[in-house]
Amino acid sequence: MYPARVAGGDYYDYTVSPDGNLRLVIADVSGKGVAAALLMAATAAAVCVETDEPRRFRTVLFGELDSRSRRLKYINCGHSPALLFRPETSAVQWLHASCTPIGLSRELNCRLEEIPLAPSDILVWYTDGVTEASDREDNEFGSERILQVVRKHSKRTAREICDRLYQAVAGFTQRNSLDDDLTIMVVKMEDDPDSSPAFSD
Repeated sequence: MYPARVAGGDYYDYTVSPDGNLRLVIADVSGKGVAAALLMAATAAAVCVETDEPRRFRTVLFGELDSRSRRLKYINCGHSPALLFRPETSAVQWLHASCTPIGLSRELNCRLEEIPLAPSDILVWYTDGVTEASDREDNEFGSERILQVVRKHSKRTAREICDRLYQAVAGFTQRNSLDDDLTIMVVKMEDDPDSSPAFSD
């Protein structure tokens, strides 16, 4: 996570539940600075909170990865589509939003999605600070460059892929500061189907 200012409005977390499942969340509050950071702190505490500020909303991607069945259940509330790259087949899948961002309306009708994961599969969750990072000619980094970096470094660990992706964004922008908060989370499935847990950090 790299905030654009001293206080940022991005949030991410991952925890392993007692049953061995991996719970994931990544979120982004509209705006920047202290106001966005305070609202995101409330989101982190309550996951989904009410707000009296109609101009503030949160895009959130929630997920739970079952370590035994290797199935990912997720809900995407208006967040950037996560990338699923399958190195064994070079298949690419984008996990698009299934409902609107939290805070835009009083009702939230979300659809739970579920997908199977295989050994060596790579999940990349990120905020729009990655795709919208721009160079000096205002060209954006975009989602296709994310895929290029992941494909090139797919043999590496999740942590190394995350580092390479940030380095690619920094090299692309050639700037000393960010226009928006930038957060990246990478999960890579273990090659051994009998390993526990089924994922690496």
